[in-house]
Amino acid sequence: MKIKSLLLLSIFLYSFYSCDKSENQDKKDVGGTYKGTYSSSLVGSTDIMLIINQDGNAISGNYYSDISTGTISGSVDGSNLTFTLTQTTSYCTGTFTGSGTISVNTISFIFQGTDCLGTHTGGSGVVLKESSGTDLPEFSLSDLAGTWAGTAYHPAYSATLTLTVTSNGDVSGSAVTSTWTIDSKGTVTGGGYYSLTIGSTWYDANTSWLLQLDESKQKLTGVLVVYVGGIQLNTSLVKQ
Repeated sequence: MKIKSLLLLSIFLYSFYSCDKSENQDKKDVGGTYKGTYSSSLVGSTDIMLIINQDGNAISGNYYSDISTGTISGSVDGSNLTFTLTQTTSYCTGTFTGSGTISVNTISFIFQGTDCLGTHTGGSGVVLKESSGTDLPEFSLSDLAGTWAGTAYHPAYSATLTLTVTSNGDVSGSAVTSTWTIDSKGTVTGGGYYSLTIGSTWYDANTSWLLQLDESKQKLTGVLVVYVGGIQLNTSLVKQ
């Protein structure tokens, strides 16, 4: 009887150990900072940084791309990852869902969702684990100081812009007069005036700027809203 009890106990302990070992082997540690690129039906190849925190099988954190910022939540099941991205960029909120595959320090993923651009389909990307850091880049007005050049585009109107920005955020050049501010996540906002010709009519229009500074602090992407017929110009500027 004693031998039988010991045998049953040994089988139980072995089963418990084997199950625990298997679960530990299947559990992936994805916490850390990742950098890579993504694209969708509406967006070309775009740089992205993911900062993921993990608690058991649950994940949370932030993401930061050239054109948007937001939060990530989801779960890990072995080598599989499911997630929801909540885009919190002030001028372009949205929600995306997706899934990914974890391989060593790489996550490849697919996604779909909707934001101010419309419905994104066929989204995919790959990110590589960089470090264990958990801090987003910090931004200030000094990052905007200098000369920025690029384009502002709308099907009915387009222009080449060369703008000079002071350390106080004052903006001038290319018929633009404005003042920009920037928050800690790199979102640039501002108001002012823009002189432009549409057809044969000259306008000195009120404007609003809604831009995002990328992680390298060398590129601004977003929109210039011109309050003449509600024209919204897709804007891309590179620091010179």
